[in-house]
Amino acid sequence: DEMDAESKPKTSKRSGRRRVLLYNAVLRRVREEIRAGAVHCLSEKEIVRRFRVSNITARRVLNELREEGVLIRKQGCGSVVLSPLERVVDLAVVIFDIYRSDDAYVTTCLQRLEGLSAAKGYHLNLYTTRQKPVSETPASLLHHLVLKRRLRAAFFVSPLAAQDALFFQRHGIPVVAMGNRYPGLSLNTVVFDHRNAVTQVMARLMDEGCRRVALLTGRPPLLDAGVITGTEEIHDAYREALRAHGVPYDPALALAREQAEEEGYAVAALLSQESATRCEAVVIPSAILARGALRYLQTHPETPLKVVAYSHVATQRPCVVQDASRLAAAAFEVAEGLLERGAAIEASRLVEIPLDVVW
Repeated sequence: DEMDAESKPKTSKRSGRRRVLLYNAVLRRVREEIRAGAVHCLSEKEIVRRFRVSNITARRVLNELREEGVLIRKQGCGSVVLSPLERVVDLAVVIFDIYRSDDAYVTTCLQRLEGLSAAKGYHLNLYTTRQKPVSETPASLLHHLVLKRRLRAAFFVSPLAAQDALFFQRHGIPVVAMGNRYPGLSLNTVVFDHRNAVTQVMARLMDEGCRRVALLTGRPPLLDAGVITGTEEIHDAYREALRAHGVPYDPALALAREQAEEEGYAVAALLSQESATRCEAVVIPSAILARGALRYLQTHPETPLKVVAYSHVATQRPCVVQDASRLAAAAFEVAEGLLERGAAIEASRLVEIPLDVVW
C-alpha cells in the first residue's frame, strides 16, 4: 500500500518524486474538504489512517495548512479548522517599484485600498517587483508568500507580466488587475474607459477647428505581449479618432517621454515653436507631464497651444478627470466578492470606470 511504499527507506529519485506527489495529493484533498466545510478538526493520526501515509507526511500537511492560516492548534483536538471570519485576511498590492510622492495615480490607489482594508480589519501589504517576474524570483518574500498561499487576494497596480497572474492563480490566490488588461487570461480587471474619453476629447477639439492634435504619454515599461496598458488603449483610441475625423496619423505627434515635469515643459515648447511639430492642441494623460506643459503655458501666455490634461480633480479646463480612488474602490469590491465566494479563478469580470471630460 501507499503507506508501506512511502515508509521503506529508498534513496532513488523515483521514490522521492512519489513521496512529493503523494504529499501534494493529500494536501489538495484536505484543502478541498476544508473549503467544502466537510472537515472541522484534523489530527496527525487521522490523516495517517485515512490516506495511508507516514506520520512525517501527515505532519507536513498539518504544518502547511497552519502556515496558510487555515488551521490552529487546540489541545485535546489536534488542529481546528478556522472559519473564514476567523482567518487573518492578508492582501497584497503589487507594483513595479516604490511609488513616488508625485505619482498621484499610484498613491491615490494605495491610500484608497489601505482605507478600505483597514475598515474591514484586513492586512494590506505593499510589494515591489523591480520589473522582474515574481515567478522568477524565488528568493523574494512575495514569491514565498504565494507558494505558501498566505495571501487571500492580490491587486496588480502596475502592468505585471501575464506569467505572474498565472503564478498567483495557480496557487489559489485571486488577482484583480487595475488599469491594465490581460486579454489572454481569465482575470478580474478594473480599468478606466479611456476609449470613450479620448473619443469625446478629440470630437471637442475637432469641433473647435483643431486639426493638428498631439498626444503626449509617459514612456511605457518593457512588457510582455500578454498585457495591454492604459497608455496603449489611449494611443489606439487617439489613432481611431483621427481616422474617424479624416485626419492622417502623424507619428511625430504621438510622443512618449519620461515621467518628469521638465519633459512636459520641453514638449510644450517643441509643439509651440517647431514648424514641423507645431500643433493647435495636445492631449496629456500623464498628470506629471501635464504639470510641466501647463507651467510652460503660464510662462508663455502668448502660446496658442491648448492642453487637455488628465487630472485627479478638475483643476483646470479643459481636462479629463481620472479619479483613481474610484478605480481602487471598484477593485476592492471585486476582491471582496472573490473572498466571500472563496474563488481564486472564475469567469473573468471586467469593470470599466468612466472618465469625466470637463470643458
